Amino acid sequence: MKKISNYYRSNKAVCMIFLLIFIVKLIFFLNCNIFKTPDSVEYIGMDGFDLFRFQLNEYRVPVYPLIIEICERLLGQMGLLMVCMIQLVTSFISAIYLFKTFNLFSKKKYVSLVVTMAYACSMVIMGWDKTILTESFSLSLTVFLIYNLVNYLKYKKIKSVIYLAMITIIGTFMRPTYLLYVCIILGFFIARSLFLKKERVIAIKSSLVSSIPIMIILVYSFLFYQQFEQFSLSNSLLGQQVDVMAQTCLYQYGNDAQIVKTIDEITKMDDFISKPFLARSEVMNSYGKVRISEFVNQIKKDNLIAYSKELVKMIGEEANVDFESYYLTKHRSIAYLFYAYSTFMRYTLTFFQGMVIAAICFLIFINRMMKRKIFDWVYFGLFGFITLTYVTSILGTNAEYQRTAITSLPFIILALYLFVINLIDFIQGLKDEKFIGENYDVR
Repeated sequence: MKKISNYYRSNKAVCMIFLLIFIVKLIFFLNCNIFKTPDSVEYIGMDGFDLFRFQLNEYRVPVYPLIIEICERLLGQMGLLMVCMIQLVTSFISAIYLFKTFNLFSKKKYVSLVVTMAYACSMVIMGWDKTILTESFSLSLTVFLIYNLVNYLKYKKIKSVIYLAMITIIGTFMRPTYLLYVCIILGFFIARSLFLKKERVIAIKSSLVSSIPIMIILVYSFLFYQQFEQFSLSNSLLGQQVDVMAQTCLYQYGNDAQIVKTIDEITKMDDFISKPFLARSEVMNSYGKVRISEFVNQIKKDNLIAYSKELVKMIGEEANVDFESYYLTKHRSIAYLFYAYSTFMRYTLTFFQGMVIAAICFLIFINRMMKRKIFDWVYFGLFGFITLTYVTSILGTNAEYQRTAITSLPFIILALYLFVINLIDFIQGLKDEKFIGENYDVR
């Protein structure tokens, strides 16, 4: 308590801002109902403890269903509320770690506080906290991942690498697309062990620690293969592909007449426009995955140009749509005054703007490489994480790619923070020496 009291006396502004952030989050939380989607129903319907009996689910990885199952066994009908409360608390803690990440780059405390509040109190973040989906936890885990990556770059501590391994294991079994971050982080440490002589020992140790998530994923994938005859973490990608075929009418090019007829009948239903997942559910429940996979792959192979055009069309139509929470697109029953506030605070960054920010990060990286002969790991990393998250989202989960791409937001907010800090330094006439990585220190 004495330590907390001393911190408050020396950091009153920080404490007051975070108290305000918590109050804003709590007000939103109390004024909203729990929101459930068709995916939510699947998570709720699973027995999370099947994992301990080595019984896997074909379409869902186990961490989120396990959390739901534990909460429901403890509190019964109040279990889902407990899940949302855990999401709220975790989201708040992640805001603290976002602020700590900013402080690793700069001691401009008030700028860090403003950017942290803009992120933590934006509707696209708060909306997920009371939604029964994995997005809230995934966003928080991404913030923790960023903090430990930057902390490693600054201090070169193996402790940060161990935390990264734990985060990526949890993240991957929360949502399979997190496997991308497992691979990036392992590649990051391998690259540093190969090219940075003075860091080789710690980088090799870090590579070994970072390979642990890969081994666990391989064991899980082997068990998945034994049960479902596919070396993977989930078969949800196949359902996503059926979704795309149904919504873009590409299914009509398929050579399986029965599947074509099934989708055709569903697309003519009145409910299809509001519930496009109906075709996916019917096809996945009626036909074997091998047959569905052959159907989808044949369409993509024989109609690659048409398929590519549909992807480009989809991106074009959605690129300027806000990264808005799924909650807010479906449910807006909150108090009028708070709704007015939330509209003001709404995070208006779009998918297209995110790609522009990634491009700016790459240009800054190239500029520093050419002019100062410095490999800036931070800007290169921001470019890589944002871009690859987008690519994975579009190619892997293209039916709802913006939901998957939501984990790029913490990287985007860090990039924006660095832009602001560099602009302030430029206006003040300060020399930009705030690098984190090899051969230079944070000053």
